[in-house]
Amino acid sequence: MGAFRPVAPTLHIIDQTCHHATMDTAELVPASGLQSATQAFAKIIDGVNAWKP
Repeated sequence: MGAFRPVAPTLHIIDQTCHHATMDTAELVPASGLQSATQAFAKIIDGVNAWKP
């Protein structure tokens, strides 16, 4: 994300136990967590897309 910081807003979700994608597998990440994160990102993106210049 560092490369995008100068040109676009960025955000990320970090679990306090696992800080990178090494353990982000379907077996270890609950479906409810993926759903919640996806819905949160979608809400943010929809909100930004609704802004008028």
